[in-house]
Amino acid sequence: MGKKILIAFVFLFFIAVASIFVSATAWDLSTALFDNVNFSILAQTSTPKGMFINPDGIKMFIIADNVYQYTLSQAWNLSTASYDNINISKIDSFSEGISFKSDGTKMYLVGRTNDLVYQYTLSQAWNLSTASYDNINFSILTQDTTSEDIFFNPDGTKMYIDGDANNAIYQYSLSQAWNLSTASYDNINFSVTGQQSQPLGLFFSSAGTKMYVAGNVGDQVYQYSLSQAWNLSTASFDNVNFSVGTQDTTPQGIFFNASGTKMYMVGLGNKQVYQYSMSDVPADTCTAPSINNNWIINIADNCSSTSAINLGSGLILISGTNGKFNINSNSNITAHGKQITCSAVGCQMIINSGSKIILT
Repeated sequence: MGKKILIAFVFLFFIAVASIFVSATAWDLSTALFDNVNFSILAQTSTPKGMFINPDGIKMFIIADNVYQYTLSQAWNLSTASYDNINISKIDSFSEGISFKSDGTKMYLVGRTNDLVYQYTLSQAWNLSTASYDNINFSILTQDTTSEDIFFNPDGTKMYIDGDANNAIYQYSLSQAWNLSTASYDNINFSVTGQQSQPLGLFFSSAGTKMYVAGNVGDQVYQYSLSQAWNLSTASFDNVNFSVGTQDTTPQGIFFNASGTKMYMVGLGNKQVYQYSMSDVPADTCTAPSINNNWIINIADNCSSTSAINLGSGLILISGTNGKFNINSNSNITAHGKQITCSAVGCQMIINSGSKIILT
């Protein structure tokens, strides 16, 4: 009996520790890093506006002049994406946002022409070629005249619209899950004007306690917290934002995997989808990490290498204001297929005599 109690205690302790470790990085934009993985959609469209990935991470949909379908042969790995040669036209030629029912049998598009949300049925889940319009739509014109994106909670009873005209997110309820004809406005909205004057992309964490907004001005993704899940009236800015401007200066749609450890952004400038990870490497350190991990310098400090370092697939990111990285004499830095970046105001990288940065 004693052994069983001890085993149970150890198991619960392990789960608790694991949960603490995951929660420190999942859904936390302050730990985000570009994976150096991107996928071009230019062969299909030059006007991407939004995106959606199914819960398994193997089907991706891009809304543009049409809606396009892609397959990822490895779940959530954008480098394995390929076009399915499937696309459908839209009722509203200026549809900007896309969402699906969690089982892939319903699709929703939000359009700017008439400021309507449109509902479709897919007779085969996640197969766009089987989609048909349900002749059901819902007007959001009273709230905003420039709708940009749409999001549903997991059970289909809450809907959220990203509006560019008033720089606000709007909350709606569906009395019958996933049935747009039963939708009504909750008279709840949240302004993002303090952060963004052109909000284009919208996403919520799986628990409904985090919200993310992508915008053109400043090329940033902003992070918010909801003290009550799925209740916009309890939202507040986390003072956390992440720049995607190095990848694309006109970010449109964003998406996260279910665990909040991967983020994806579709950009209008380069017609690409980009992949990011929430890093589990501690920040604010001048100690070199083990091979294949990222070295993040977030402090206004002078971090130095004193001997040759092989980062493997890792990278050095200097993101703190006035942060410095000093490569001392005869101390080579080698990074395989990755990058060393200096991305903050006043940051410096100093390469002394006899030293090299080797990117392989």
